[in-house]
Amino acid sequence: MTEPGWHLVNCRGCGRASGVTASAKDRRCRHCGASETELGSVHADADSLRIAVAAANLPIGIRDDFRTALERRPDLASGSAVTAPDPLSLFKTAVVDGVIEKGRFLSISRRDGMSSEQAFGLLLEAEAEGLLMRLGEDVWQLLEP
Repeated sequence: MTEPGWHLVNCRGCGRASGVTASAKDRRCRHCGASETELGSVHADADSLRIAVAAANLPIGIRDDFRTALERRPDLASGSAVTAPDPLSLFKTAVVDGVIEKGRFLSISRRDGMSSEQAFGLLLEAEAEGLLMRLGEDVWQLLEP
């Protein structure tokens, strides 16, 4: 009987790492298909394995920096999904007196984790798709769907 958990698998063919459940019978390389692999570290959960695989596939010179960054930012190491903000709700939040001003929209978008470039791109995309109508320089009106 095999132990529960996850294994890091190192490929002797391409040198890349991947992960498998401890009970997996097929331990071929997920990258090149080679059957010559060797078991590496054992992990209790998928999140731990995910980090180990990512680190193993990085160039040796930056592996330690990667691990250090993850130790300093546990939110990056967690397996929780990052969800993108809903554009329509962002637009509705930014409406004041019937218009969306670029500065206000960028500020609201930043609070939701978007960069200014991403937020401005979202404004332009919504304008091109007909969700927003440009009223002037850096000012739009939301056309409700």
